[in-house]
Amino acid sequence: MALPAPLRRADSTSPMLPAPRQRRASPGARAVAGLRLAALLVCLWVVPLAAQAESAAAEACHRGAELLARRSFRQAAVAFEAAVAADSTCGPAWVGLGQARRVLGDHGGAVAALVAAVHLAALPDTAALLAESRYLYGVALLQQQQPLAAIAQFQALLANRPEDARALSALGLAYLGRGDEAAAAGAYERAAAADSSAVEPRLALGELLARQGDVRGAMGSLRAAIQCDSAAMPAYTALARLHLEAGEPAAADSLLTRACAIDSNWAPAWVAWGTALNRQGRQARALVALRRAVQLAPRDGEARFRLAEALYGSGEFRAAVEAGQTALRLRPGHHATQSLLGDACAKLGQRREAITYYTFAAEDPLLSEYCRGRLAALSGQAGGNR
Repeated sequence: MALPAPLRRADSTSPMLPAPRQRRASPGARAVAGLRLAALLVCLWVVPLAAQAESAAAEACHRGAELLARRSFRQAAVAFEAAVAADSTCGPAWVGLGQARRVLGDHGGAVAALVAAVHLAALPDTAALLAESRYLYGVALLQQQQPLAAIAQFQALLANRPEDARALSALGLAYLGRGDEAAAAGAYERAAAADSSAVEPRLALGELLARQGDVRGAMGSLRAAIQCDSAAMPAYTALARLHLEAGEPAAADSLLTRACAIDSNWAPAWVAWGTALNRQGRQARALVALRRAVQLAPRDGEARFRLAEALYGSGEFRAAVEAGQTALRLRPGHHATQSLLGDACAKLGQRREAITYYTFAAEDPLLSEYCRGRLAALSGQAGGNR
């Protein structure tokens, strides 16, 4: 009878010599053999599974990149999420997910994805993407009235980019949201030092100093903003307003003449210019400027109010009432407008209407004494008429 195949020589049909007697393996040898078997199983099963996961992640990441290139951001985000679910160490997928989420407005999710990418050192430009996402997330938090969370994002950004002027300016705004004006001023000053051409921090610092009563400091900062950008229209109007409040209408007039020549469609400049002209007693020119402002910004309550002021100053009381009532509809409860309407109605002999406007305007501490005096005068006139 032929021997089984394993016991036959490869080059002969004769039987092999009898096998030597086998010795029983020691416990240590059996343990080593067990470890080798386990390693073999890892090679046979686990490694192929990992490779399969990497392959699935790479495929999903490639699909996400294609969708991102086609601007299908929501579908791209889904693909990248599948990629990182398959392989959490797939750095390019985290980067793509961060980009997709950022475009979709999910700035918090974008930051989380890009932080993961940075930790994996996925791509050279990941840090820049993370910085941009932190900035946008901080801005979104500010818009949601969450200044403390926004401060955290801006500070995290600045930890790696301490001279980022845009982030410093946004940090100043966030500090203002928390009511910390000293910290805000410091952030604006750092931003201005970091970027010698940045208008925004100089403008913001000027407006902040003006609110704090530091008029000269505010003027200096606003002039610096104009030096950085000769077309920085908000700086012109803010600086002109300070000159008006300081009793310097001619300086305001000069600034605003220049501003309106630079941009004839900037309504706030026409409002400020018309106000400056009215303060100088040049009502005819003031009315031209203010009517231009109303034409450019018909729903601007300040423009309507200043037009009503100029109309009153030129003796056009009925037109002043009309403009003032429109201004009040745009800014309900505006006490200065109510006081002006009281004056105009009184000039027209509309006593009841004047009393109503003065009564509301008297709630303002700055106007209270004047309006109560006018109410007393109107009451005295009524008593004399009886």
